[in-house]
Amino acid sequence: MLYVMLYNPDKSADRSAHVRRTTSKVRELSEDGKLIITGGLAGREHGAVRITLASGRCSVERGPNGKSSLFDADGFAVLEAKDLEGAIELGREFIEAAGDGELELIQLYSPPPA
Repeated sequence: MLYVMLYNPDKSADRSAHVRRTTSKVRELSEDGKLIITGGLAGREHGAVRITLASGRCSVERGPNGKSSLFDADGFAVLEAKDLEGAIELGREFIEAAGDGELELIQLYSPPPA
């Protein structure tokens, strides 16, 4: 099963130490085949756009807004785990390595086997 992990570190933490710790954990998860892709998010203040379609009319709202259904993450990863408990364990391992912060796991729908 695939899960997206959204991570938001404690902003008061030492940034360089945080990067070293997360880089090491990302490398480990990648080598173990549990990490599909990872990356940083620039933040809503750097180009967020909300596109809405209502009654056939499309509207575009630029810039940060308080309507997001996702919390304000700094980074993401797509992880592969046997089940939700396995994904939770990977999330725990990551956050314990990364340091103080918060993460959210969301299961991705996977296509049925061919």
